[in-house]
Amino acid sequence: MRTLTIKKYPTLFGLLLPFLVLRIAGSCGLPKTLYLYPPLSFSASGSNTVMLDHNPQNYDALEGANQSFKGYEIYYRIYDTENTASSDIYLLSNRINTFNDSPDRVMSYATGTLKFVRMKNSTTSSQPLISVSTPANPSQFVLTLNQVGNWTITNTATDASFDVVRTILDSSRQSFSQKSNYLVQDPDYSGAADNPDPIYVVFFAVAYANDPEAIGQMVFSIPAVINTPIQF
Repeated sequence: MRTLTIKKYPTLFGLLLPFLVLRIAGSCGLPKTLYLYPPLSFSASGSNTVMLDHNPQNYDALEGANQSFKGYEIYYRIYDTENTASSDIYLLSNRINTFNDSPDRVMSYATGTLKFVRMKNSTTSSQPLISVSTPANPSQFVLTLNQVGNWTITNTATDASFDVVRTILDSSRQSFSQKSNYLVQDPDYSGAADNPDPIYVVFFAVAYANDPEAIGQMVFSIPAVINTPIQF
């Protein structure tokens, strides 16, 4: 039986709903409902920094050391005009508001219709992009948009960091910081001309889990969207 993702509304019934479903499912021998919270916060700080705060509510004490929640994915798209970037933010935000109880429908729209792509670790394509090893504890991750060289993600608690690159096939053009790398045929770029300057970046982040009832099935939260394009 497929695991369902259920929206948790900020009402008393909504706060109790996941607990009630789990109790009913457990008593009937049904699969456990898997719900993911979006990041506690996902926002831009200045012109070259993006902050992601882990939401400890994604930790499930009943799962112990074998947590379904694994971490977070960051999706992005590059634009050559601010108006086009802002338009896609509006469309995505509207989709989230309309289908906020259906992360699958939102993600299908974001990655299909709007063509957002996931950010990639420079050395591996494994998921999630940001692993959270202690999900019961608060943690913060910083994406730095370096003007030269690769962009980086740093765990502020441990100072551990890794480089991130564009999700395109041409490895010689994967650096985000080189504007000459952006070509009109690239799957992560919406623009009328090559080599745009400046560029405008739209980001959203989602919590990521592996469905324990369906091996290999990915589960996402509703996206957290940065509500203004970042000029670079």
